[in-house]
Amino acid sequence: AKNVGMGLVFKQRATWQRLTAATAIALVTAVVLLKWWGLVLIAVLLLIVLGIASCFRLRLGGLTGDNYGAINELAEVLVLLLLIILGRLQ
Repeated sequence: AKNVGMGLVFKQRATWQRLTAATAIALVTAVVLLKWWGLVLIAVLLLIVLGIASCFRLRLGGLTGDNYGAINELAEVLVLLLLIILGRLQ
């Protein structure tokens, strides 16, 4: 990974406070809309995203802005697919 570019900006601006706030908003929204299934959705998504980020980190030596963007897009697609699956289960 490079030490310049948008990936570096995202990494530098990522703080525990921002992570905690974003996580809390996502969890509350998921639970309000989907009840306990929201927690399941967040947990599955978290495991998948962390796995993908770990693969990028191992293969590339870090994360770039393109990696962050790809992970974000994949996370959005996964949420939509998981919501479709959840809708069919209920």
